[in-house]
Amino acid sequence: MTARTLPALVVALAIWMAPAPGAAAGGDRTLLIVLDAVPYSTMARLTEPVDAAGNEPLFADFGRPIPLISTFPSITSIALAGILHDYGLERSPGYEARFFDWQDRRRRGGGPLSYFRVTFPWREFFDWNRKGPLRNALHAIRPVRAGIKELERALASFEASSRETFSIYIADTDTAAHLFGPTGLDPILRALDGQLRALRERSGSGLRVALLSDHGLAGGEPLENVLPAVKRRIKDRGWRVTERLERKGDVVLTPYGLVSSFEAYAAGALVPALAGALGSVEGVDFCVAKSGGGWRLTAARQSVEFARRDRAGTGEWAWQLEGETGYGVAAVLAKVADSGIWTTDEDLLEATLTAPYPDPLYRLAAAFEAVQNPASVICSTTAGSMYGALATERSARWTKGALRWTHGALHRDASLGFMMASDAAGLRPAAVRHDRGLNLLLHPQPTRVVAR
Repeated sequence: MTARTLPALVVALAIWMAPAPGAAAGGDRTLLIVLDAVPYSTMARLTEPVDAAGNEPLFADFGRPIPLISTFPSITSIALAGILHDYGLERSPGYEARFFDWQDRRRRGGGPLSYFRVTFPWREFFDWNRKGPLRNALHAIRPVRAGIKELERALASFEASSRETFSIYIADTDTAAHLFGPTGLDPILRALDGQLRALRERSGSGLRVALLSDHGLAGGEPLENVLPAVKRRIKDRGWRVTERLERKGDVVLTPYGLVSSFEAYAAGALVPALAGALGSVEGVDFCVAKSGGGWRLTAARQSVEFARRDRAGTGEWAWQLEGETGYGVAAVLAKVADSGIWTTDEDLLEATLTAPYPDPLYRLAAAFEAVQNPASVICSTTAGSMYGALATERSARWTKGALRWTHGALHRDASLGFMMASDAAGLRPAAVRHDRGLNLLLHPQPTRVVAR
């Protein structure tokens, strides 16, 4: 046993010994299925009474899907850690499998093998979770077919289990979503609907099924990779892209997959200038960094300085807008309140529920506390752009063509997952924050318009 494997074993043992979350009394069982990267819009479309093609609705015996507002970045490693945090899981070491380690001041991880060597606590939570680099590679070839088979195996494992609450994580939906877009998920979801109907007929009325997705999906057209432009901007400013922070002007980037957000790491004195430089790169929507007692968002022609305070146990936000305010996060905030006015956390959440950037300040601030090794600067790309390793992008182009769909950004389409349950009593909010969703899903209760 090594120091690296010990935390994972401790987490696994704690979860195994703890009472199953949400377990019902009297022999009833709960089945929780987490579907990676299924957007709220997809599930809303498939559960309409009759869709545009005349198809009958899926999951007709479930309550309506509810939008789940993901983390920022809206990626699985951060979203699932946030969703499961109340169940005793630690923060992830970084935003992705390749991350910067502040203790060693160097970049770590990346690659199919090291992905499973780095401890991401959420992987230990699920009773069923695909494991191993070889299986990952095989499933990536035909993710729709693999996802349907994986669901069959997972549900069979549930039926063979005696656990009152059984949790399943399905990763193939994420691969299918990246490759084929939202409609590419339809066959998997239709198969799941049929499988659950049959399962519930066999199990009787004592089975409650809960479905949840960790984030959304955005795109449609071929996405341009901003990594080359980001590197050029860093070098043009006289700084150096490196894997370890050693000298003044060093900047560490952590490209791994192909998503619509990215992080940069630098020494403290360089951070404000770095955020400003990267926030104005073409294809970058904005960048955010800590600033004094709050945070500062910078984009090409605007900036937003914002802070949070606790007052009588309720969080409040205030901000100052500079530059053009007719677009981006600044435009969303300008419709909520004037600069310098303290606004309650709940009011800000409700006011931005249907905005292009839902719940922006809470998610931006939390991004720096979501991992053990927080970034110096976190950026979100514009629609039509992505960020990631050039080798990964080339492989995708050679095998499947240009990538058209991804997630990670703060924008609405990338941010909204969903949750729904076969027993919808009390599950009625218009939207739910990621860190409230699982508890509400497993323990339904009357809520306000928004669950926060």
